[in-house]
Amino acid sequence: MFGLVFLYAWLVVDPRLIYHSFWRLESYPSFFLHWPFIREFLSRPGGLTDCAARFLSQWYYYSWPGALVIALTACGISWCTGALLTLSGGGRPKVLLYAPALLVAMMYGRQDHPLAECLALFAALAFSVVYAKAGPRGATGRAALFLVLCGTSYYVAGAASLVLALSVAVLEIFARKRPLLGGLYVLIGLAVPGLFGALVFGVLPKEAYSVLTPFLGKARSLPTDTRIMAQALCLFAPAAILAGALWKGRRSKERPPAKAVSRSRKKPSAAKAATPGPRRESARRAAGVGGLVLVTVASLVLSYDGREKRLNAIACLSQQEKWSDLIDRARRLPPRLFHPLLAHDINRALYYTGRLGDEMFSFLQQPGALLLLYPSAAEPRSAQRLVKAGEVSLELGDVARAEVIDCEALEVQGDSPRVLEDLAVISLVRNEVETARVFLNLLSKDVIHGARARDMLRRTENAAGLASDPRIQRLRSLRPEHDYPFTTAAAPEPFLTSLLAVNSHNRMAFEYLTAHYLLSRQLDKFVENLAWLDDFQIGRLPRHYEEAVLMYTFRTGKTADLGRRSVSAESLERFKAMNRAAKGLMNDPKALRSAWAPEYGRTYFFYFLFEMSGVTQ
Repeated sequence: MFGLVFLYAWLVVDPRLIYHSFWRLESYPSFFLHWPFIREFLSRPGGLTDCAARFLSQWYYYSWPGALVIALTACGISWCTGALLTLSGGGRPKVLLYAPALLVAMMYGRQDHPLAECLALFAALAFSVVYAKAGPRGATGRAALFLVLCGTSYYVAGAASLVLALSVAVLEIFARKRPLLGGLYVLIGLAVPGLFGALVFGVLPKEAYSVLTPFLGKARSLPTDTRIMAQALCLFAPAAILAGALWKGRRSKERPPAKAVSRSRKKPSAAKAATPGPRRESARRAAGVGGLVLVTVASLVLSYDGREKRLNAIACLSQQEKWSDLIDRARRLPPRLFHPLLAHDINRALYYTGRLGDEMFSFLQQPGALLLLYPSAAEPRSAQRLVKAGEVSLELGDVARAEVIDCEALEVQGDSPRVLEDLAVISLVRNEVETARVFLNLLSKDVIHGARARDMLRRTENAAGLASDPRIQRLRSLRPEHDYPFTTAAAPEPFLTSLLAVNSHNRMAFEYLTAHYLLSRQLDKFVENLAWLDDFQIGRLPRHYEEAVLMYTFRTGKTADLGRRSVSAESLERFKAMNRAAKGLMNDPKALRSAWAPEYGRTYFFYFLFEMSGVTQ
């Protein structure tokens, strides 16, 4: 079982992709080898498990160690469930042992991150095994042991202690026939989170009864399907104990009395007739194994979310700045998977590979995806959107805007390593070395990114180290000399034009401003913006620029000033061919769109008329 879960997690799930999708979570599972950071977890219920989950989550970065963490957690839950079944006298059916591990694998197959909830459940079940195995004989001693274990479980694993209470109560009521003791455990189990959580830790009732469980709330941002699986996983052990106890009781009732058994021994031929032969027994076992394999494969296939895996793969490539690979993967995505954050990453990749003006409209574009700026200051902030907006603002050279957005991202999401590093870079660009050291000292305690932060700290010890950093020098050349007041809600045009006014060699600001004019179909401003082409020594007009120039001339009758440049014969012939294909269809936009889409759905002509791009049919 361990090997199967490990291989599935390593080769199919690929925890490395989940690690690179952490920035999409409402709370980033950061971990720092730093006592003040760890100490905070000791002051709240479930803090120890949460801290352990954060530490183990870091190993997803290396894929196979992450798969090892997943497999050990899944098998630990299965082992505890099996031990409880054995100790309750309900037997240890091997089929039931696969179910918890299968549920864990199914949740990870959806590219989700339920590690904290799974570790909390494992701790609660482990405490249940301790009670079932080491419980004193007297009721008073048992009740005292349960109270200690329940309180400890609540401190260690949060509200997962309710699973301990339910499992042990079912064990006592149905397996050991002690209904009063089991009922007392139910009351104690329900009282511990309320009293212990409120009086000792001062948490609100809803939080006290839901921390580290998939119940009573959104369960740490788990999607609905995964949350249902996690709930089934929590209830599996108590349900299995109950089923085992009821089955044992039914078997004991159906067992013949002792006299009937002694008489049957006098008729060996009848006993032999009732016993199945070796072949029939082998066939029965083979059918059972086949059914188990079929159910396992079907469950994994049905729960597997290839959509999320493909999106996480692109997010991973974006963080690793493998822009060409990102574009290649994005080409294979169906349009239904596109969303603003994905379109944003694609546009960044196209810019860094020098293809933004040539291939931008080969992909589905969405409103606001270019810069991810908020159209309204009142719009609720999304952590994932803030992180991306901060990154692109910094790349454009607006360090003041990037700082405000990154600080807001820290407030919303927590100490994300990406944001901490960006804030350190912003401080270094401003020559605020001591401020940068604050961020880098914390980041240096990160298990994964610590080495990079320590290298940056060494370079801050002298000015020569900073002068040799190309990123810092580039940002210093692009940043405005004086910061100016603004909010994270802003229109792209004034933002980008101000950057160009400060530094006429800010090519990214020029290309993004031009892309904004194309997306908003402002052809007059697009043509005016072409005056910057000479500043960036752009000799050939990108394809979408050519198409926009032709559309401008067609609609206004004016000629755009292209300097020494000219529209290519290929773009001109494409424009003529589209006009020929449009004859007789101009009064039927739907028919025209269908006629153009297969061949021209990736052109700016198509986008300008229909506000759609990346269309092939």
